[in-house]
Amino acid sequence: MHALHVPGVGERPQLSDLPVHTIAPVADEIRAAYPDGVDALIDLVACAPDDLPLAAVRRGGTVASSLRAASDQALAAAGLTGINIIVMPAREVISSLADQVMAGTLKADVTDVLPLDRAADGLAALASGETRGTIVAQVGS
Repeated sequence: MHALHVPGVGERPQLSDLPVHTIAPVADEIRAAYPDGVDALIDLVACAPDDLPLAAVRRGGTVASSLRAASDQALAAAGLTGINIIVMPAREVISSLADQVMAGTLKADVTDVLPLDRAADGLAALASGETRGTIVAQVGS
């Protein structure tokens, strides 16, 4: 998850200015760096509304989720607006990304490699929200 607070129009924070998640809850770490909360949150890992660190976002802020975790009810209760981002990958993009991974210029965070007959276990792990990174289903040996 990355959080971004833009203090003024036209200002761009440096990457080194952004909070880095360590061990504390994400919302606590962000509030420690930005006591008033951030303006927007883009979450790439939460699978359920209760997993979104909504407390990190100031009232009136915006939340985007890539895994359909942004619930209208949870957002409204926190005084936020938001959207679930649904991406339909294009063959050209996926092919380019695969080429970059193979060339070593794009690193994939692979947390587990499972045989194809255990692919359902990988999907269940992803759905649980407890897995971070990529699970690969290996076809063949």
